[in-house]
Amino acid sequence: MHSGDKLLSAQIDLMRFSVVVGLVFLHYGPFPGTTYDPFDGFRFEQGGLSLFVNSYFVFFFYSAVPLLSAISGYLFFKESDYSLGFYKKRYRSRVRSIFLPMVSWNAIALLLSAVVALTLPLSGRIIAYDVFNLTFMDLVNALVGVTQRPADFQFWFLHDLLLTVLISPVLAFCIRRAPMVSLGCLAVIWLVNLPLIIFFRPDVLFFFSVGAAARIHHWPIANIASRRTAIVLLITYAVLVALRALAPTIISDEMPMARVITGMGSRILRLYGVVALWSLAPFLVQTTLGMRIAKLGVIAFFLHAIHWPLNQLVKAGFDSLLPTRSDALLLVNYFATTCLTVLLAIAVARFLNSYVPWLFDHLSGGRSNALNSSFSRASTSVGVSQPDAEPTQELLTKPQ
Repeated sequence: MHSGDKLLSAQIDLMRFSVVVGLVFLHYGPFPGTTYDPFDGFRFEQGGLSLFVNSYFVFFFYSAVPLLSAISGYLFFKESDYSLGFYKKRYRSRVRSIFLPMVSWNAIALLLSAVVALTLPLSGRIIAYDVFNLTFMDLVNALVGVTQRPADFQFWFLHDLLLTVLISPVLAFCIRRAPMVSLGCLAVIWLVNLPLIIFFRPDVLFFFSVGAAARIHHWPIANIASRRTAIVLLITYAVLVALRALAPTIISDEMPMARVITGMGSRILRLYGVVALWSLAPFLVQTTLGMRIAKLGVIAFFLHAIHWPLNQLVKAGFDSLLPTRSDALLLVNYFATTCLTVLLAIAVARFLNSYVPWLFDHLSGGRSNALNSSFSRASTSVGVSQPDAEPTQELLTKPQ
């Protein structure tokens, strides 16, 4: 592998694990004992610092799905010749590395929901489906998502990614011949949040196409900004996120521009976040901490799959242990829940890979070899793969 490719691969591993950890923060949800929805933004009259922090991290990591989608699009067209054979190979790979694990994880969610309902009948549902009164269409939706989100709701992303992969020949044809026109049309669809019927949201389609265009037209993305520019972009992004979190306090719901700022403005902020986070990755990956985080990129899919409802169980456990629900202890719950969820996911991944490798290989989309290599040796330089390691460049699909 060329040194430039190794560096970019390490950057991608760093980004994919980091933003999936961000999704754990984003999916924390309301604090125990409150009805405050962090996705609505922060109002001073609702509470203190803990509520602002919760909302802030939601909007900061709103760029996670766009960034993951862009990476997927970029890596999908690696070594592409746009032939029928190329697309058939990619389709077969995605069936094993995305579709089948997604079905299995959703089946596990249904099974766990049934166990909880039987053992703790007063606890309420942990998923959106009544597992004891499923129609055939309910079962299909719960497993793969068609007209509503799957049992593990975070898999809406994989549902949309699979559909985007399915139409990738059309996307590639348009992007190769008229990239700016194609991306411009998709950008408009995304900005106005136009319903696309078969997609849950237009985010994956647009950002996958951006990543695909970067690969197809060889855009220089390994180092898209200087260190100083990357820091300025990140600081600016952090400030804009704070303003967005505070939007309900700053802007009245009755103001004519309120809907534009909270809707279209939030989507533009996601695009800015993708640029800011990607621009910082080349510099972070050159640090010791960055290298270690990059090595965890191989379990990004597994963490994405297992983090919910695991984090909700952890959150409830911490809430039962903490003496009060003061502002400070709510923050303790918030950060402890995310940290423990990530550590448990890593521990479960390593346990399964050690004792039931075939199961981990299936649930992780075929990454058992990559995980073995990642934890068995330390890289001697930034982004260097081990000789016997399977390349770990793909985001949520098995490397080619």
